[in-house]
Amino acid sequence: MKIFIAVLVLIFSLQSLTKADDISDFQIEGMSVGDSLLDYMSKNDIDQSKMRFYPNSKEFKQTVIDNKIKMETYDAVTVALKTNDANYIIHEIKGFRRFLSHRECLSSRDVVVKELKNLFNKNDYEINSYEKKNL
Repeated sequence: MKIFIAVLVLIFSLQSLTKADDISDFQIEGMSVGDSLLDYMSKNDIDQSKMRFYPNSKEFKQTVIDNKIKMETYDAVTVALKTNDANYIIHEIKGFRRFLSHRECLSSRDVVVKELKNLFNKNDYEINSYEKKNL
C-alpha cells in the first residue's frame, strides 16, 4: 500500500544544510518563500491549476505542483499564494514524498529530523509532524 506523507519537517530535507539568515534562504526544488511562482511556471499554468482556500479564509489559496516543474527531491510541492496577488509571491511551501512502506517513510523522517536539529538551536524550534495514509 502506498503511503503518502506530508511532513512539514520535510520542507528542509535533502537541501543545502548551511545555516540560514532567514527563511527565504531555504529552498524546496529551488523555490523559496518570497519568490514569485512566475519564475518557475507560466501565468497560464498557475491560473489553470486547481486552487483551494484555507478553511475560514479567502486571504490565501493553495495549489499543488506535481508535474509542472522538474522535481528532484519531492513528488509534489504545495505553495500558498495571496489571493489576487498579480506577482504570485510564495508565502508557504511544502514538499511531499511518497513511500511504498511505512518503515521507509519513518526512516526518511528520522534523517530529516536529525538534519534539522543540527541546523537550529534547541530553543528556536518545535517539531510537529503527521502522517497521512493513502489507500
